[in-house]
Amino acid sequence: MSMPHPTPTSPPAARLHSCQLCQQRKVKCDRQQPCSGCAKAGTDCVYRAPAPPRRRKRRSPEEILRARLRRYEAILKNLGVNVDANEGTGPGEKDDGPVSSHDAAQAPKDTSKTRPEDVACLGSKLGRLIVVDGKPRFLENALWVSLGDELHTSHDLEDSSTQGGEDDADEIEALMPEQLDRFSPDESRLLFGSAINRPSLLYLHPEPVKIFTLWQKFLENVDPLTKIFHTPTVQQQVLKVSGSLGNMPKPFEALMFAIYLCAVVSLSDEESRGLLGEPRKVVQQRYRLGTEQALINAEFIKSSDATVLQAFALYLLAMRPHMEAQTLWILSGVALRIAQRIGLHHDGASLQLSVFETEMRRRLWWQIVVLDGFSAELSGVGILGGVHNPPIPLPLNVNDIDLDPNMTGVPVEHNGITEMSFCLLRYTIGRFLRDSRTKHTFDGPWQHLTNPMISIPEKIQELEDLDKLIEQKFLQYCDISIPFHFIVSMVGRCGISMMKHRVYMLGCPGKPGGRSFDREESDTLFANSIKILEYDNLAKSMPNVRRYYWHVEAHFQWHAFIFLLYELRNRTSGEEVDKAWFQIEKVYENRSRFLTDVKNKLIVAAGNLVLKAWEQKVSGLHVPGVEMRVPQFIETLRARRSGILSTKQKLRDNICHQPNTNESPLVSDSSALIDGNNSAPLFLFASSVSNSGMGVESSTEMQDPSSVLDGLYAPSQDFDSPNWMEWEALFRHSGIRGDREGDI
Repeated sequence: MSMPHPTPTSPPAARLHSCQLCQQRKVKCDRQQPCSGCAKAGTDCVYRAPAPPRRRKRRSPEEILRARLRRYEAILKNLGVNVDANEGTGPGEKDDGPVSSHDAAQAPKDTSKTRPEDVACLGSKLGRLIVVDGKPRFLENALWVSLGDELHTSHDLEDSSTQGGEDDADEIEALMPEQLDRFSPDESRLLFGSAINRPSLLYLHPEPVKIFTLWQKFLENVDPLTKIFHTPTVQQQVLKVSGSLGNMPKPFEALMFAIYLCAVVSLSDEESRGLLGEPRKVVQQRYRLGTEQALINAEFIKSSDATVLQAFALYLLAMRPHMEAQTLWILSGVALRIAQRIGLHHDGASLQLSVFETEMRRRLWWQIVVLDGFSAELSGVGILGGVHNPPIPLPLNVNDIDLDPNMTGVPVEHNGITEMSFCLLRYTIGRFLRDSRTKHTFDGPWQHLTNPMISIPEKIQELEDLDKLIEQKFLQYCDISIPFHFIVSMVGRCGISMMKHRVYMLGCPGKPGGRSFDREESDTLFANSIKILEYDNLAKSMPNVRRYYWHVEAHFQWHAFIFLLYELRNRTSGEEVDKAWFQIEKVYENRSRFLTDVKNKLIVAAGNLVLKAWEQKVSGLHVPGVEMRVPQFIETLRARRSGILSTKQKLRDNICHQPNTNESPLVSDSSALIDGNNSAPLFLFASSVSNSGMGVESSTEMQDPSSVLDGLYAPSQDFDSPNWMEWEALFRHSGIRGDREGDI
């Protein structure tokens, strides 16, 4: 008898939902009976289906269409369009006629009452300033102006101004100091981000004690020459965030790193070692990368926060001497575009902003305008005229203590030197250059001074008038025993001398339409060049002005220096010649880099001219049996060039003893000669010259080093005929500042 087959028991049906305990704890449930979570907790495992989701009422297509029509009609009414008048006429409909201009002007005011309290939309003839959560954006395009009331609900104005601790911790990687080795100085990081995804910069901040040290150095060395923000207000924020760096808002973190960077740039290496315990180069590299990353973290390209723009402007000011000219021009243009997006190119008074905010906007705008003019002239391009219209008034000649965020009245300007005087003096000169230039010019801010249709006496008279204005407003109040007063006086007098030099240099030999100077013009230029070098040497030799060396160092007047060297080929004796050589000697004493830097083409070319001018002096004053004293800087320049000759001879000897092969021995041996402490191998071969961008053809034939230096560095092979067009090209190629707007 066969046994009956047992009926197979079907497995329990899998539960579709998590148990109640797992749902509350928001953990994964294995859906057993009981589940592992409840078994561990020793509680009842209860399964209950969750409540069905609430069904959303879907609007019909007709309702959606009506809502859109109502929105579009509201926008048209805001623009002054009478919507009812444009509808089809029918019984009871009345055509009210075209809307009056008065009604159109009143329309935006009527609708402003419906805006949220946190949105201020201020009217302007040329656009509208939209402010969302304190972040302004200026709209000039008619389409965007019409949508201004809708922008407060859009993400277009969102900035990364959240607190540092609000980001998802899983997405933040801390940037440690030792990670700096993976970065190299590259300004393109600012525009295209970095390899690390918005890392935390907590570990790059200095210790609180050093934060206050750097802040104090910034106040002493940098702030008097920049005045981008209101110092008392920023100081309160510095005190607030220094104890909780991890919770610092990203815009202010960018400003803090920019302050660190500017403070370090203004220090000497000895000061950096004494105050920070590290070489300046190391600390500067750290805070440069920190500033760049902080700007990236703050999304400065998209941000409308003025604090971020202040940080970006300070970064550019600090990096001027360390940045390639074309890069500086591009980035200053970015700063100008961000300023336009914020609406800085329209005065805050016309936008009905507060007195305090209007003043801060003027300060920031003019600093960016001067920086853009500086970088544009350095790069050999003109300046866009549109950003100067309508003209923005200059900041007030007041101290920070005269300003308060809650003030309602405009403060009275001082008659005399204030904290703003240095910047105001530069802005006054910049405004003169802007107002005097004609439209549609390709010569930047200098078009008026270099216009051959205007006579030299007429230009000089205009500069004399500007000189009187500067004397009346600033210089007559200067006490040069006070360091800040001295730097104001020096910049004012040197600036006028520099512009006069530019006027006379218009028709100099070597320029289009150039002519020979008459004796009077030559004497005037010669004396003016000596005066310019005197100002520079005086500033570099005064210990109490040491705090401002960073500015003086970056603004050497090369045009005057080169002109003086060319003139000395024909002037070998006399009181003025002795003065000139004394100032040249002081230049090399105060700027030791001019003796040691063999990589900068302009510095080496100027050194060649110095030696040739000295040879002319010696030959012109040669007296049999009398030996002339040779200055130390002449001996040093000769020694460095003789070192190149010696290395060349050794290289030739090595080549002569090598077997003849198809490979060029120059390529294999030259790398062994390059040493960090030995500058001799630089530019020994024409093949290495070809990469310099100076138009020298490539060749493997060895040349005499002196001829290579002359051909590469000295623009004119004929020492008696200076080619100033080639020299100016070399100024720009070398990234050296000449006489230009803002370069004073």
